[in-house]
Amino acid sequence: MIAELAYAQYHNVQTRRQLERIWHPAQCPCWHGSIRGEIPDGIGNLSGLVTLNLPENYLDGTIPAACGELRQLQRLNLGSNRLHGSFPDEMEQMEELGVLDVSNNFIAGSIPSWLGKLSQLRYLVKLNNLSI
Repeated sequence: MIAELAYAQYHNVQTRRQLERIWHPAQCPCWHGSIRGEIPDGIGNLSGLVTLNLPENYLDGTIPAACGELRQLQRLNLGSNRLHGSFPDEMEQMEELGVLDVSNNFIAGSIPSWLGKLSQLRYLVKLNNLSI
């Protein structure tokens, strides 16, 4: 799996189908401009994912509601992308989430009240967003 991720980074993965193919390990480290496009809805099928690090890419679109299916996820780093919109309410189901980094994006709106109910959440990084 690590070899596939390195291959994907080297070959500049750009399509949704390509993203879905590489997002299989429990820890997915994909950063530094190697991924472009939207986060696929199929991300919710990776129920065993514990860490998802996707900083410094060219991800755009919104955070998909399917992220709420990642109930074992402990760390989610989406910093320094081009994401916009607001947090989907389905993320309230991510009860194991301890770290959420959405810095340097275009996340808008107020911080949802359900974020305060995530008992494991210790770090919320939201710096440099257009509006939050």
